[in-house]
Amino acid sequence: MKIKEIQMILLIEIGTNTTKVLIAEKSSNNIVIKQEKIYFSRLGEDFYATKNLSVVAMERNISIIDQIIEENKNFEVSKTIIISTQVMRSAKNSQVFIEEVKKRFGIDIIVLSPEEEALCAFRADEVFCPQRDENNVKNKIIIDIGGGSTEIVYKNEKGLLESKSFPIGSVFLKDKIGRDLYDFETIENFINLTFQEIKRIVNNSIKKEQNNINYSNIDKIIGVGGTFTTLVAIHKEIEKYDDTLIEGVSMSFIDVKNILQKLKKHRISERSINIKGLSTDRADVIAFGATILLFFLTEMRSLNFYTTCLGVRHGFLLNDSL
Repeated sequence: MKIKEIQMILLIEIGTNTTKVLIAEKSSNNIVIKQEKIYFSRLGEDFYATKNLSVVAMERNISIIDQIIEENKNFEVSKTIIISTQVMRSAKNSQVFIEEVKKRFGIDIIVLSPEEEALCAFRADEVFCPQRDENNVKNKIIIDIGGGSTEIVYKNEKGLLESKSFPIGSVFLKDKIGRDLYDFETIENFINLTFQEIKRIVNNSIKKEQNNINYSNIDKIIGVGGTFTTLVAIHKEIEKYDDTLIEGVSMSFIDVKNILQKLKKHRISERSINIKGLSTDRADVIAFGATILLFFLTEMRSLNFYTTCLGVRHGFLLNDSL
């Protein structure tokens, strides 16, 4: 890192379902996270029917960016950065939103490639949580489930990072299936149908890029994103989000299926009231994120995984050019 003085950075990560914000103090040899916050901005609302960002969603997100900048004035920010991922990569009219943000705030949105997104997630865990690689953990794999895509990243036998991005996320799958878990007779019926759709997309993606993933000899699976943190919150009945209670928690395949069974008992409008740890904003998508996780656990022949509260935004902070 070639930085001569301390910078206060405001980093805004706009996803399909949420906008994640952090304030970080960065110097030549240290990064200190001062504050983090999540907004359920849903830029990808109604996206998959038209492949366009709606005017309402864009206006809502412009207002949220304005709110974020205003709320963080007291930090005397020296640099504001906005990054985005799958929703901005795939929307036909994403340039309209990018130009409006530039016009309103004078900030160019950095749209990460699938590879950059995946590597940011891996670097965040590797740098901020090096203790995970103790106890002979040699083959760690990261699963980052977002609203619009899922990234897989790991080190190959030569120690080089490899990644794969699949255009399947919790919001996408919800819109694609068009029915809620509550509407299915059993969770097995729900899992079978969603697995079929996920498998179709995954196979098409692998066939298109002729790039399969080596799932052999995995020592540890680490989950990134709101699907994972929400599953832990439900599993441990954490009513108020606290990353110290979520970071590094281990869960199993069966734990996730049990949560699906719990979700199955309630309509979307009733879930956050009856299920501790589930926010209203994730009540309609969490079952779909959970089945994406179950699919990849099945593919990897693994029953257990760990959750991290770190993510793409933390990895992006490690960019030497900041």
